[in-house]
Amino acid sequence: MSEEHTGPARGEDTARRLEADERYFRRQGLPTLIEDYSATEDILTRAWPWLAVLFLVQVMRSIATSWTPRMAGAILAGSVCAILAAWALVNRWKSRRLFAPPSRLGWWSAAVFVLVPSLMRMSGGDVMPALRHVAFNVAVCTLVVGVIGWGLAQTLAWALLRLIADLGRQLVIVFRQMAAIFLFCFLLFFTQEMWQFATVSDPVRFRTLAGVLAAFALLMVVAGTPRLTRQLEGDLLDESERLTWGQRTNLTLLFAVRQSLQLCVILLVAFAVFAVLSVAVVGQELYAAWDLPPAVVDSFRYGGQTYILTSAGQRVSLVLSLAAAVNFAVLSLTSAEGRENFLEGVEEEIRAVFERRRSYLRARLRP
Repeated sequence: MSEEHTGPARGEDTARRLEADERYFRRQGLPTLIEDYSATEDILTRAWPWLAVLFLVQVMRSIATSWTPRMAGAILAGSVCAILAAWALVNRWKSRRLFAPPSRLGWWSAAVFVLVPSLMRMSGGDVMPALRHVAFNVAVCTLVVGVIGWGLAQTLAWALLRLIADLGRQLVIVFRQMAAIFLFCFLLFFTQEMWQFATVSDPVRFRTLAGVLAAFALLMVVAGTPRLTRQLEGDLLDESERLTWGQRTNLTLLFAVRQSLQLCVILLVAFAVFAVLSVAVVGQELYAAWDLPPAVVDSFRYGGQTYILTSAGQRVSLVLSLAAAVNFAVLSLTSAEGRENFLEGVEEEIRAVFERRRSYLRARLRP
């Protein structure tokens, strides 16, 4: 076969291979490994029809609620004409069809989407409606860019699938690191002060404590996962292959989601253990000895004994499970053994992703 025929065929094969590699990176929750990829501009461009519909609805609503019907109709007609004229002029300037869809949207377009409907909501000096519109539109852009552009949906799916597929080994890792933590929590479980706090504390104060513990666990994940990313990058990549800031952030996000799911497993397992223990061990006689009123949620009899599930038992179980999650986060992200246990489960998977990236970059360099 002549070189004239093999050249285009080779080019088509390379293009298909590059497309397959890019789909692979998206499925792995690492879309930023795609060269020349912009999580903001590429995704906003793909989402522009839906954002345009929302933009028009907000503009029309702002006009309808701020002006008389006749003025609203005139302003709406003028606004539509101005938008169409600007659209046509920009396309003519860029030598495109008159009303061709935008080929790329960036931060300026996002600023127009956020600010224009918000400013139109300002009436009589009242800025609160405008601020609510700004917050809502910023949240929409963040959701579009984060969930789709940064691969949060694929990241969550990846982490869930790995957790479910490898649940047995994950539980082994969890219980291996939880031995000392559970011993500490068991000692707290049988203290009268813990049950007094759970029984008489104000619900707002209790929710504050639970929120502080949960926030601290998440803070440890956010603070610890960048170190895991740097360690893995140093082990698997040469100096010339180092990741960009966006790619490193994407990988860190992948690890943070996986670590957060592990914390959820810890939380559920620990809560179940302590809830069952509270029903099996803490009976009405202990409440009487501690001089505490048992707020019974449910009860049953078995073997001549009455077993009770109380709101205090649920509170104690929740606090201790949150404490266990915090301890697990600290150990797994700050100790050498904890980091090794975490990387043991993901190193081979990320190694395969980096190998695919190497072949992808080589294919892009071929003529």
